[in-house]
Amino acid sequence: LEVGAGTGSTTQAVLPALANASVDYLCTDVSRYFSEQAAERLKDWPWVRHGVFDIDRPALAQGYPSQSWDLIVAGGVLNAARDTERSLATLLALLKPGGWLVFSEPTQEEFWVMASQAFMLNQASDERQLSSATFLDLSQWQSALARAGFHGNRSLPAATH
Repeated sequence: LEVGAGTGSTTQAVLPALANASVDYLCTDVSRYFSEQAAERLKDWPWVRHGVFDIDRPALAQGYPSQSWDLIVAGGVLNAARDTERSLATLLALLKPGGWLVFSEPTQEEFWVMASQAFMLNQASDERQLSSATFLDLSQWQSALARAGFHGNRSLPAATH
């Protein structure tokens, strides 16, 4: 399951690694428009399905059953969540036992990120609201993951990345 796929840039980086595997890959975005754009962009991958998923809403209410995915990919979408911890808990509930969440998020404000993403970000209702920060830093990510119930192996970039 890929959440927040937008028009499929992260998807295009992931799919070649899965090309020879027998997988069910569902590429989703909060916007039906972006989901349709991704479907067009990824038409050379006919085994990829497309749908709508909102990380700010309970998964079950959207028709996504618990413990149904081995892998969830999220590239640059968790910073758009209103409540990061709640969204992480939603994703954890979707993972099968032993499943993996693989995500990539900015941890500091940089001009190029702000220029391309600021217009898409929701008003945060989590700890970012208290500090007026746009993104969680590495320490805040560690805390949010733990509070959401994620335990085990983590691979994180250097603090200067």
